[in-house]
Amino acid sequence: MTAVADAGGRLDAYVREVEALVSEQLVGGHAAPVLRTHEGVVVDEVRRLALGPGKRIRPRLVRAGYGAAGGADDARDVVVLGAALELYHCALLIHDDVIDGADLRRGVPTSHRWWCDEHRAQGWVGDPEGFGRSVALLAGHLALAVADAMVVDLPAPVRRLWSAMKAATVVGEFAELYATVGRLDGPDVMAEVARLKTARYTVADPLAMGATLAGRHELAGPFGAFGAAVGEAYQLLDDLLDATATSAETLKSTGVDGAAGRSTLLLAHLVATDAEVAAAPDVAARHAVAHERLRDPAVLTGVRAAVDGLLGRGFAVLDGAGLEPGWDAELRAVARRLGRPAGA
Repeated sequence: MTAVADAGGRLDAYVREVEALVSEQLVGGHAAPVLRTHEGVVVDEVRRLALGPGKRIRPRLVRAGYGAAGGADDARDVVVLGAALELYHCALLIHDDVIDGADLRRGVPTSHRWWCDEHRAQGWVGDPEGFGRSVALLAGHLALAVADAMVVDLPAPVRRLWSAMKAATVVGEFAELYATVGRLDGPDVMAEVARLKTARYTVADPLAMGATLAGRHELAGPFGAFGAAVGEAYQLLDDLLDATATSAETLKSTGVDGAAGRSTLLLAHLVATDAEVAAAPDVAARHAVAHERLRDPAVLTGVRAAVDGLLGRGFAVLDGAGLEPGWDAELRAVARRLGRPAGA
């Protein structure tokens, strides 16, 4: 078996361990003593999303970063960290869907939409929309609480990276909201939003935490630069899917950015590269023009070339970083899969 195939097989086995630990935590772990009343509604809601279809990108990158840094197999802390990251991701998805007003995630109704519809179906009193949002917020808080509880026994350097990651994600989410109301815009600003909101917790920090568990703290720098480039590519592709794909293809709501008149990395890229989009008077008009321009194969090719350029920039950072060859190759393969429409 080649080193690459061996790394890929171990990665798949690791993901199964992560999923088992997530399930365990939501049945008999930190959440159970607190919220198993009312048929465990909030716990079950977290499980519904956390264990649904998904690419498990963040745990995969934890394990790839750990292996690429020379970490030994079967370290329990790596499984714990991967499971905690998947639960943190689940919390962000639930809350992000509330912010976006999205109806579909991983091929099933979003938390707030499911509970809004359940409220109506049961004929309960009060506001269905408000109830749905409330349950979703609580489910997200619970996923975050369980994730935080899982990392308390990890080494201090990893916990510091964890805390910094969470703070950066919140700042990035706010920056995106602020950009949407017209205060921020432009390619440089939106690239920074993508770095804070997406690149760090999706790519850079999982890798850095994995490498730190393996004792190679110095890889935080190259992994950060790699993550910034690959995370920007991922965000650009995610924006493109939102603008051009269907919900059947992505397993989540699409057209959300355009409907909200949101400033996005894709829109900033098109403003900088397409005269027709740049000439539109405001964000809403730019989205409308961009929707038409993206029907042009040449425009799509330009966006995909930008994605490839970002990936190439990221891969160049890894050259000479002294990574384990099989895991280095697997890390690059995971990065290439980031933009595939498979339910995030």
